Amino acid sequence: MYKIATPPWNPGLKAANTELVWQSPLEKEQFEKMMADPVHRAYFIDKGWDRPEAITYKINSLGFRSDEFDDSPCLVALGCSYSFGVGLPIDDTWPALVGKALGLKVFNLAWPGQGSDYCFRMANHWISQLNTKYCVLLNPPPSRVEVLMENGQAETFMPHSLSSYYNPNDWFLTQWMVNEDNHWLNNRRNALAVKQICAELGVACNTYEAIEHMSGSREELEYARDYMHAGPRGHQIFAERILNDKART
Repeated sequence: MYKIATPPWNPGLKAANTELVWQSPLEKEQFEKMMADPVHRAYFIDKGWDRPEAITYKINSLGFRSDEFDDSPCLVALGCSYSFGVGLPIDDTWPALVGKALGLKVFNLAWPGQGSDYCFRMANHWISQLNTKYCVLLNPPPSRVEVLMENGQAETFMPHSLSSYYNPNDWFLTQWMVNEDNHWLNNRRNALAVKQICAELGVACNTYEAIEHMSGSREELEYARDYMHAGPRGHQIFAERILNDKART
């Protein structure tokens, strides 16, 4: 049987064993812009985020914003920036909140800018390798497709992708991008595949769509340091939804 090289490549490997102050230059730019506005500055001061080093991203040796992996009973979190927690202290993210409530260690496999294909690749390897007791997939926005490259890495394409590999004359990618049915079918297919992996291993699993749970107003969800992602209240609301769903299963 064909086997994918293990562990699978992930984009966080370039930051392995580091502690980042900014996940991207855009986050830094947004923070500085917000700090120049008295209203947003007051919000950041209230949250304790008015210093750049107030929020950092500790990346483990495998390239994830997570503790080093071990055999502890764990929650595996899958997703993109909404699950990674861009612009938030790690304790305010939904994986941390759910893990704490369930008494499980959290191994967060999410990485910003990735799609549901990436989530499946991580699940396909790591759910069985870790002592997974519960898995939650917060499916990224659907208009993303991942292609494995000859160099063993992967490239995620989006509409108006800035990828150096993107060619607007590429018939397949162009057609894939313009028809939204492709996006939703891909997300649905990967969500079902993650559920099947968990079912075969006897692992409880719930899947959700980020576009449904993380796209409310800033008044409802607050906002993260980059002003683009949901804030602590949004993660708390979503964590409560997960815990309620878990209690019913």
